[in-house]
Amino acid sequence: MTDKGAFDENVELLHSFTAEGMEMLDDVEPYLIELQLSVEESRQIDSEVINSIFRLFHTMKTSAGFLHLNTLKSVTHEAETLLDL
Repeated sequence: MTDKGAFDENVELLHSFTAEGMEMLDDVEPYLIELQLSVEESRQIDSEVINSIFRLFHTMKTSAGFLHLNTLKSVTHEAETLLDL
């Protein structure tokens, strides 16, 4: 593959990652709101909601790692750590 071909492929991967990442952030927002309301109303933490949030961040972390986006990988890893607590 030529350098231009590799560049084009990397750009395409980054565009796909960005689009999927935006969708994941849209998906995680209702879970975060649900978690907040649940804690405020009943002081209970729904483990299924936590697991759903965790899976979204884990998927994002894995993709960021594959693309060598190390800062994003670190941030999503920290989010996973907080969710584990």
